[in-house]
Amino acid sequence: MAKRTAERMTELKKYKITMQNSIQTSFTYRFQFFSGLLLLLIPFLIKICLWSLAFQAESTGEISGYTYDEMILYHTFSMVFAYLSTGHFQYRIATEIKDGTLSRYLVKPIDHMLYWGSIFAGDKVIHFIYVLVFIAIWIFIAVSGGILGFRLEGHISIANVPLTIAAVFFSIALNFTIYYVISLLAFWFLDISCFFAAIAFIISVISGEVIPIDVMPVFFEGLFSLMPFSYSVYFPAQLLMGKLAMQQIFLKFAVQIFWIFLLSFMGRLVWDRGIAKYESAGG
Repeated sequence: MAKRTAERMTELKKYKITMQNSIQTSFTYRFQFFSGLLLLLIPFLIKICLWSLAFQAESTGEISGYTYDEMILYHTFSMVFAYLSTGHFQYRIATEIKDGTLSRYLVKPIDHMLYWGSIFAGDKVIHFIYVLVFIAIWIFIAVSGGILGFRLEGHISIANVPLTIAAVFFSIALNFTIYYVISLLAFWFLDISCFFAAIAFIISVISGEVIPIDVMPVFFEGLFSLMPFSYSVYFPAQLLMGKLAMQQIFLKFAVQIFWIFLLSFMGRLVWDRGIAKYESAGG
């Protein structure tokens, strides 16, 4: 038993080192830090302007049950949660499959999914720093007399903050499994980069990043709620805003975890099928 435990620890150590290397790489380029922060700030300001115009044209002061403050709050955190959970590693995996460098995983004792999961986790460290800076700026704007026309008070469930943090970590794991499965489709398609871009846009819509899912027609709301994508953005945002009953919270956590395990299994299955037909033409 002790020997098996030691072997397991040694096995996990290499993925820990991979994650540390990913963190160091993320901190290497200073311009990347400021550009990453701008990727949060600029869309945020644009959304505020657009929703401000939409609510000015709405005489009731609400759109599908959302006040202006609630809508801005939702979009702020849906944008943050999407930013934290979205990955771009699928392009790199597709390139490895195409040029043959994927073969290095076949001759070394490396688990492909865990390896890229470690890189993905390392990348998220600097993303969390971007988010903390952004939230600090956002809170300053919100509590400074409503500089941009919205206020923070009364729209966040403080009691749900720990649960929201847990939901965000699960959403990061969930999105990794989603994008990992998608990336392995490169085994069957020669050039898949355009497909990745299209899928990313579709996911941004059905996850609730673009608009809240409960603003959509009832049919689409029910359909998208069954899919895993809504559990990466819409669920954490609704949880933070206190719009879910406790029974709903536990049910959605269970569904979120179910999708993580199911997609992880699918990732293993697709990897095995892909490797069976893989030809190392370039590497």
